[in-house]
Amino acid sequence: MTNFGQFLRNLRNKKDMTVNQLAMYSGVSAAAISRIENGKRGVPKPETIRKIAVALKVPYEELMEAAGYLPEENQSSSQKQSLLNDPELNIAFYDGYDELSPEEQEAVKEIVKNTIETFKKMKAERANKK
Repeated sequence: MTNFGQFLRNLRNKKDMTVNQLAMYSGVSAAAISRIENGKRGVPKPETIRKIAVALKVPYEELMEAAGYLPEENQSSSQKQSLLNDPELNIAFYDGYDELSPEEQEAVKEIVKNTIETFKKMKAERANKK
């Protein structure tokens, strides 16, 4: 078992989740999670780690550090990462998103898309002023 695999298993157990539940919430197959935990697969890609972090409701940086992608001294140094981990910003995806109707999920997605578009416009305007 790899250090990351053991870390993931301990974290999953601490959250009182089965491999199948983590697979369902993360979109990562149960087989892949099992292989990671048993050391039969190397450290997953950051994209996979992000999915697992969201499903476990833990900071992405915490898993990235455990996976060896981030040195310990860089943990929590990124403002972007703190935004991604802000529970108030991610509440819809962490707490109850799966319980929303398809229409409600689409409304949440639309809000996020509109926010991203607004951000892109502001960034472009700022770049044009330079």
